Amino acid sequence: MNIDEMQAGREMDALIAEKVMGLILDSDNPFMANIVVFEANTGENTGHTQNLPHYSTEMAAAWEVWEWLKTQYHEINFTWCKGVCYLTIFEHGNCILGADAETFPLAICRSALKALGVQA
Repeated sequence: MNIDEMQAGREMDALIAEKVMGLILDSDNPFMANIVVFEANTGENTGHTQNLPHYSTEMAAAWEVWEWLKTQYHEINFTWCKGVCYLTIFEHGNCILGADAETFPLAICRSALKALGVQA
């Protein structure tokens, strides 16, 4: 499946958690289970878990992905036209990738996965 065709949901949330946010999914149930939290500086398991955020459907969680995108790319354009959200990433004035979706969280997630070259 193409990232541009991937729908919002727990499968996308799991991909974002693992590939973009660097979180480790519970191997017993990666789509619904907790994620393991590692200490940022040492990479050691903190012994804490948290629920898998709804990156692709909830704006508060998607905002974390947006913040990650901003650390990678300084030129990001967001437009909304006729019920479609367009997110475009530029480098030195040139468009390098873009994604569209019916919601802002989904457009953010698609853009982040495409930026990393993730294949669904």
